Amino acid sequence: LQTRAFIPCYLEMKVTGNQGQTMLKSYGPGADTKASPKGYLLTFDNEIGGFVSERWYTLGHGSNPEINFDLNEVYIQGSDVFKVEVWANGNYKYEVEAGPLTAEDHDGSLPLQMRSGYRMDRFGGTFTFDEAGKICNIAEKDACEELTVYHQFRVPYTRNIAQGRYDGIVKFRAVTL
Repeated sequence: LQTRAFIPCYLEMKVTGNQGQTMLKSYGPGADTKASPKGYLLTFDNEIGGFVSERWYTLGHGSNPEINFDLNEVYIQGSDVFKVEVWANGNYKYEVEAGPLTAEDHDGSLPLQMRSGYRMDRFGGTFTFDEAGKICNIAEKDACEELTVYHQFRVPYTRNIAQGRYDGIVKFRAVTL
């Protein structure tokens, strides 16, 4: 008696931040699952994320902190640390796509920087999203192998950056291979 089983592909990704959690589940080949958390905003603000150095050390926060940015080594940290968990029953890859934030009321842009780590206390180097649609490949995993990764974001605060509002998008993406 010949037997044969066909196991469909399945992928799940859970993104957790301070404002909540988004869960994505993709069933079967060719499925394209997307989710946009509603009411969620990664904020870069001196009162929330505060100022950090080139090496991501805290420099201070508050409504009017006196931070010297003459050395071009000062950044405003994002409001959240994101935890991303991915699992699939087929080989998969996980990546982050973003670009610079664009100014609301002038022609300026603001490069977005990210660091990632497999533990909260062990982050790797800094990746800069300085052009639209730039992709940072985080990991490729084998079938049934779980991935947990943490992300922090920041933007520069220098003499060359005009004040005002800047907007952008970050996409966390997992795909079966």
